[in-house]
Amino acid sequence: MSRRKRYRGECSTSLDIPMISHNNTPYRSFRQPSNRSALLNNSFLDFSSYLDLGDCDSICEFCGALFWYQEHVASSSTNRILRYNHCCKGGTVALSYHREYDSDIVQLFEQTTLSHCQTSQTMQHIRLSEIKKQQRPIPLQIRVIKRWILTGTRQEICYLFVDKHGDGIEVTADIDQKDYFESIIEVQSCYTVSKYVVIGNRSFMPVLKHEASLKIGKKAIFEPLLADDIPDHFFQFASYDELDNRMTLPKQLTYFIGIVEKNYQWTTNTGKTLRKINLKDIRLVQITLWPDKRHLVGDNVVRGDILAITSTMVTEYDALKQLESTYSTEIFVNPTFTDVQEHVCRYCMNAIIVDETATTNAVFFNDVMTDLLGVTCDDMVNLHGHDDPKIPPPHMLSKIGVPMMFNLAIKPDRSIIVNKATEISMPTPTTTNLTPQTPDPKSLAIKRQMAKKTGKYTKL
Repeated sequence: MSRRKRYRGECSTSLDIPMISHNNTPYRSFRQPSNRSALLNNSFLDFSSYLDLGDCDSICEFCGALFWYQEHVASSSTNRILRYNHCCKGGTVALSYHREYDSDIVQLFEQTTLSHCQTSQTMQHIRLSEIKKQQRPIPLQIRVIKRWILTGTRQEICYLFVDKHGDGIEVTADIDQKDYFESIIEVQSCYTVSKYVVIGNRSFMPVLKHEASLKIGKKAIFEPLLADDIPDHFFQFASYDELDNRMTLPKQLTYFIGIVEKNYQWTTNTGKTLRKINLKDIRLVQITLWPDKRHLVGDNVVRGDILAITSTMVTEYDALKQLESTYSTEIFVNPTFTDVQEHVCRYCMNAIIVDETATTNAVFFNDVMTDLLGVTCDDMVNLHGHDDPKIPPPHMLSKIGVPMMFNLAIKPDRSIIVNKATEISMPTPTTTNLTPQTPDPKSLAIKRQMAKKTGKYTKL
């Protein structure tokens, strides 16, 4: 179906001759009025007025026809998706294209294909992080990182797109178009994407923290792209201190990484077999893999392995943070991605600090130790060769006994965390040799006072 173009002030029904009923009132249909019919009816009431509906920039998600915002069908539209039914009836009507062309047209197309591809490389593109809700589609150069099916009251096929800057965005399509998109979109492939629709992000359990997400239909265009500068993975790890905020609305899904402390299976009272994994970061966090994701981790994952998990829901049970698997959860054991190494090699040092009043235990984490030593943990392990966590490297031992100023934080469990450590210089005490003088014997003589007698007792 060719793209339907309409311009400001144009209506499909002429307003020059109003439809008048037998009682000289504007004619109204007995069917349930839509927003579009309401606009037309209101215009019949005052023919001298001019109704400005703004720009015709709303797009049908199925056929790409342009509409005014006020023409959407209120009964089937949401804040994220606007529906229209005056073009393709929600994707149910489609015109077939004539696929046989004259040889002259085919030759002309083949000659212009190369120049078109070269021109597309210089087209204006936009970062995924800069996309705003309801904006016009601008070509995107992306890599498809993963695909998953969202079940529930509204089933959708979902994708995660990433651009060369490492920004990500969620993309959705109706589940009845699953076969079509699986035939044209391949995970880990790169494309130039156009003719999509920008909608608002999910208001509950969004995959990413983003204002917008993308909606694609059969009008969306995916042109294969050769791009080695687009990452083939996507991580947005949260720290332990951020988990509390993830338990409040909109309950953003969480990426997390830690060291495996324990890995075991657990059966619920209802007979469901789950996989439980205890991860150690700053504190202990427990991973719960529900039956549909239990296969992602086997018994071969042992204590000491590094585990990165994506798209989990944060909960809490018995004062222990829980990360529960969702439909889009993925797990990577001992990941080797370059940008993940900074999360794998991290300092965590227990030390005793002393001042003039007391002695206490404190924990120094990665950022503090990096500033204090001037060497990252990754360089300490890979460049300097100090890969045994039980043997402190000389860089750490050299800080013993050095006066420092500490910025401390006390956690609810009474543990002490060092937020900042700064070396300070203590003044060197000076000594002066003084020759003691012989005291004057007269100045040491104390004369005893005479006792004075008062009423009942004697006072010296």
